[in-house]
Amino acid sequence: TIKILNMVPEPRTIALSIDGLPGADISIADMAEVKGRSADIPVEPDKLRALHVFVTVSPQLLQQGQTHFRIIASDHQSFETDVYNAIFEVPESMK
Repeated sequence: TIKILNMVPEPRTIALSIDGLPGADISIADMAEVKGRSADIPVEPDKLRALHVFVTVSPQLLQQGQTHFRIIASDHQSFETDVYNAIFEVPESMK
């Protein structure tokens, strides 16, 4: 779950993207139109938006063990950016 907090009294669009995991895509529950390496997320004024974000990689592109990657949230209007460092683990059944 990723939470985006808009603390200003106007709507904002936050760009959510993934970096460092080759071939990975993100999808977001309840946002069927989102599929790819990035998504623009509208957030209402003075609201918190919780998103169930899923990261998928084609089995042919998986590397053994762990791969470190980043999820980046950016507001291109205010130039604010936040980065979350994460780890993608290959399931035991695929090793």
